[in-house]
Amino acid sequence: MNESENQFSRTRVAPSTSGRAKNQSPITKTVLVVIFLGAIVLFVVGCCLFATGDKIQQEAGWAGSGYAAMHAEAETYKLWGVGLTLLGLLPFGCLFLAILQRLPSSSHRGEVQISGKDDYGNPVKVWIRTEKD
Repeated sequence: MNESENQFSRTRVAPSTSGRAKNQSPITKTVLVVIFLGAIVLFVVGCCLFATGDKIQQEAGWAGSGYAAMHAEAETYKLWGVGLTLLGLLPFGCLFLAILQRLPSSSHRGEVQISGKDDYGNPVKVWIRTEKD
């Protein structure tokens, strides 16, 4: 290995951003924690509303058919419960899709950036993309 080969350093770079926005603003960990805690709260509240609606509906069923208002109230609770539960699951679905997007695609395995200086001291950067056979 000669002296010019020692001047180069290898660094890994992210896979190609084709198909994605190139200037994405980073989301801090605090924002992610708040989003997911809010999602968990929505999920729990939605489940509780659904259970409350189910209980009201059962009580109205035992009381007889004269309790149409209770049936309507139970359906409202259950509808809100389902809506909030699904809303609470939404961030977790987005996280799952983001993880799937970051998995290596079948077209290439990634890129390697090699940077350094040539024999004359000029900066040199080379990107090597490894393709799948």
